[in-house]
Amino acid sequence: MNTCTRVISIAALAIGAFGCADERAPAVVPGGLMAAPASAPAPTAEPAAPAVGQPPADHPAYAAAEAPPVPNRVERLLGIEPVPEPAADAPPLHVDFGRARRASSLGSSEPTMDANAAVPSSAGCEGGLRGLSAEFPWGGSKGGGWNGTGHPDPEPLKAISDSDMLALAGDVNLDSADREHALVSVGRRQVPGALKAFRDSLAPKQPRAVREMTLSGLIEHGGPEALTLMWAALEGDPSAHIRGMAIWGIALYGPDEALKAITTGLEDPTYDVQGMALLAVWALRDRPSSALPILEAAAKADERRLWQEGLNVLARMPYSDAGNLLRQIAHQSDGEKRNSAVFYYRQWRNNHPDLCK
Repeated sequence: MNTCTRVISIAALAIGAFGCADERAPAVVPGGLMAAPASAPAPTAEPAAPAVGQPPADHPAYAAAEAPPVPNRVERLLGIEPVPEPAADAPPLHVDFGRARRASSLGSSEPTMDANAAVPSSAGCEGGLRGLSAEFPWGGSKGGGWNGTGHPDPEPLKAISDSDMLALAGDVNLDSADREHALVSVGRRQVPGALKAFRDSLAPKQPRAVREMTLSGLIEHGGPEALTLMWAALEGDPSAHIRGMAIWGIALYGPDEALKAITTGLEDPTYDVQGMALLAVWALRDRPSSALPILEAAAKADERRLWQEGLNVLARMPYSDAGNLLRQIAHQSDGEKRNSAVFYYRQWRNNHPDLCK
């Protein structure tokens, strides 16, 4: 496949998956929310929904990943073949949570991490991912739950009734932009019956774009039942991308739930999901005793997709021990990994100047 074409298709999916594309949706026309391609043929019988807590390797949806993937709507529009899932050959990333405090091996005079310390009020306020802490996707849950984003539907989707929107979202034989928008909208509106539509739309043989938008709808909707469905996607969906996306949605429910999802992601047999779990460690930014051992293990791994994400998130952690770890990796590594560690250490110092005095 042409690399440029693949990038365009992935970008289109990413924009749609987080509900951004519908901000520019065209005006309502008779017969649909927007112009849509012809519907796909009805899927054949689908496997039962995965049980929460069921290991992915034991679920029929995971075995289905070995079959040739079905092109999603965007791939069909662009006339390209679907991208196969990466080989399931990544060993779990093991993390040692045995140490709550550690000193730098470099003899630094900087203070080391206090596992009980609050995030410094001035640390990194102007840089890095910290700016996302008050916004989507990790705005912080209240009382350990997530009640949805509270974002209203954009125009012209507000003109569509709840019943019509739910009918579109629940049509398992429809693969179109209309249905994908509807799955997000019934979540935004928390329409009664939305959870059944979400459950049906997460079936492994539904198009991947539909399953992605279903996760976006679940994030918009929030609530304990939405959380259960996201766990089912994390532990049973045949797509590594969707399993990783589910980690981010689960992380909205607070650090306890985030840690469980991240740990599950690190045990996934694909590096792509492990890497997405590492990015989600930012949801543990207020728990250094949990976050830093995960990032340390990742930064010291041999696989580039792991150490790159570990260094990246370490550079944003507002603790002096994060800087110590970056310096340690730079001293103990060579080649590209050493250069990356040096770069991220400098970034960490820029993000947290109050910890570098």
